[in-house]
Amino acid sequence: MALGIDSTIMLKSLRFRIVATSILAILTALFVANRVITELFTQYATKQFELNIKNQFNQLASLVSIDLWSQQPQLVSPVGEPRWAKPLSGLYWQINAPDGTVLRSRSLWDQTLAIRGSKNQSDQPLFYEISSIGQHSLLAYSKTVSLEDAQSTPFTLTVAVDRSPLDAEITLFSSEIRRYLFILALALLMILIMQITIGLQPLEALKKAMIRLKSGKSSMIEGEYPTEFNILVKDFNTVLEQNQQIIARARAQAGNLAHAIKTPLAVIQNAVNDNNLSKEAFKELVLHQSQSAKEQVDWSLAKAKSIALNRIVTTRTPVLETIQSVVRVMDKLHSDKSLRIKITCNEPAPIFNGEAHDLQEMIGNVLDNACKWAKSIVNIRISKKENFVEICIEDDGVGLDPSKYDSALKRGIKLDEITPGSGLGLSIVSELVELYGGKVSLNQSAFGGLSITLNLPGTP
Repeated sequence: MALGIDSTIMLKSLRFRIVATSILAILTALFVANRVITELFTQYATKQFELNIKNQFNQLASLVSIDLWSQQPQLVSPVGEPRWAKPLSGLYWQINAPDGTVLRSRSLWDQTLAIRGSKNQSDQPLFYEISSIGQHSLLAYSKTVSLEDAQSTPFTLTVAVDRSPLDAEITLFSSEIRRYLFILALALLMILIMQITIGLQPLEALKKAMIRLKSGKSSMIEGEYPTEFNILVKDFNTVLEQNQQIIARARAQAGNLAHAIKTPLAVIQNAVNDNNLSKEAFKELVLHQSQSAKEQVDWSLAKAKSIALNRIVTTRTPVLETIQSVVRVMDKLHSDKSLRIKITCNEPAPIFNGEAHDLQEMIGNVLDNACKWAKSIVNIRISKKENFVEICIEDDGVGLDPSKYDSALKRGIKLDEITPGSGLGLSIVSELVELYGGKVSLNQSAFGGLSITLNLPGTP
């Protein structure tokens, strides 16, 4: 089992993969190089060996003539190469006359070369091997020779050379090239190890940075890394920063919630100890403070949900259908005002990149505010601008002083003290829109009231 686990870890190791792949590539390349270089040298050495045989052949052919009396080929003078006369020296010649007469060098002693005829019985020369003379393989060169001043039938001249020196030279070269290639392989492996050591140093630095991060000694991945790692490090640091922001917001939200609930509880506690407070007044006070605490809790829950969202959204929500469902609710909620809520959408099926519940929350708060202040008309316009969906909700109410636009989006700020509400609705909308990367803007509507525009991320 332990061996299996170690093998799995090794196969997943980046270092092991690089080393294994590189060694395989090096061995394959050197094997091919050995075969190719050896083959090229063999061809070159063989051609040089054959050229030497041709030179020996031409030298010998120049010394052959035809005896006038016997009409048989003969040497007009001794050859200068001593090996022609030394028995089994490895250099041999032989003349085969048409009538079967055979002339041969003294180096053949009492043996005869088993020659082949010229290729296709023509005068083209032929290289071929003869099995053995004195336990040595021979490379022979035969050619039909015709003397211009003779009337006799052409004869076949053959020169054969022991190919052992050629084979030994090829073997020696192959051995040497393998030795040099082995040295090259060791050098390449050393370079590979250095390359891996230097190349993977940033991973070791990244590992140490992760250890510092895990131990709490740093809050981000610190240090300089190669371009290939920069994107990963940057994205990871972005996630860490977002997590830190989420934690900070959650802590702040918890503190705000505790503070918001503490005030109603203190009021109720003081009322309990107030003997001059009537039962009805105490009941009204408890209901009012509990409602205030409930609104604070609802706002905190909505904010916590928004923080958890953190702009990481994969849901797509149809805008028109969502707004139509919210309008139906508002028609019932504000039925006593006989409002006319009109929806205008010039875009085919606009899509909001976010949760349907969040869109309902934002539209619901803005539309509820518009219905509270409107006299008779609430107008909703839906349009698209590049990658954003623009939702404009306007009413024909009394409007708002432009100097109060920014404060209207802050938590707990009410536009007046008469219209019911806690002043949390528009602040929730502002928080949600901001976390989605959108924008909220307030302006005067064409009907004289307030116009609130939401720019939310959408699908192009």
